[in-house]
Amino acid sequence: MNNCVIANNCSSEIGGAINNYKSTVYLMNTTVTGNVTVKGGAYFGGGIGINSTEGFYAVNCYFGDNYYISGTTKNVSDIGLYKSSNPATLIHCIYNGVGVSGTATNLTLTECYNDAANAAASYREDGILSGTSGTTAAFSHP
Repeated sequence: MNNCVIANNCSSEIGGAINNYKSTVYLMNTTVTGNVTVKGGAYFGGGIGINSTEGFYAVNCYFGDNYYISGTTKNVSDIGLYKSSNPATLIHCIYNGVGVSGTATNLTLTECYNDAANAAASYREDGILSGTSGTTAAFSHP
């Protein structure tokens, strides 16, 4: 998926927006926001749930305001690794929360920015992806 917005979805399974099961997912210049899963546990992924050994790759993406619901509590979880052996690679991304079942042996974060306090981002005129906290990450917009 390239240049997409995946927003305001709800699931009773892993991944409020995308449930990656036995496939490879590629996201580029994509926003994943406002999604929720009612399956409890951060590793279920409010935005994206990864239950695949095939791989998940995101480049220049924004993940924010995605949640899982546990009882009556809303918890931050943009990306969830259902099993620690599920590979995920994020490059030049902004995210709010990544949940992992077990130890994240296959999670690769390259020049990513965790904007937990201010989970919003925008591209400035010069193509730099910027968090709302005033700090910027030097991510070029392709």
